[in-house]
Amino acid sequence: MIFTQLYTVVRHVKQAHHCQESGESQQFIDDIEYLLDGLKDSTSVSTRCLSTISLVEKSAAPAFRMHLRAHGMISKLFGALKDAAKDPVGRGSSFRTISQVSLCHACGKHTFDYHYM
Repeated sequence: MIFTQLYTVVRHVKQAHHCQESGESQQFIDDIEYLLDGLKDSTSVSTRCLSTISLVEKSAAPAFRMHLRAHGMISKLFGALKDAAKDPVGRGSSFRTISQVSLCHACGKHTFDYHYM
């Protein structure tokens, strides 16, 4: 008589909540890397504005702000925008003295301050 194994034993399996936490952390890291790539001073002004607006939208979620604080990313994000006031103002803009990135940066700063970062 030949016995066949009906199941496979898998050792060292993580609990479901550990897998979920790992996934959330990885998603946060991916989001931050994506935003930081868009905030580099070598990218176009429109890309920097869109990345800043995306950052503001994501920071509306308390969990995202918690990750920002826990990983010490706030200073890194604002450091990427430290030259926002030096960006050239686009032609036809009604804001001659304030760049587009500066406006987006101010919006982001206001959002962070509003939520007591």
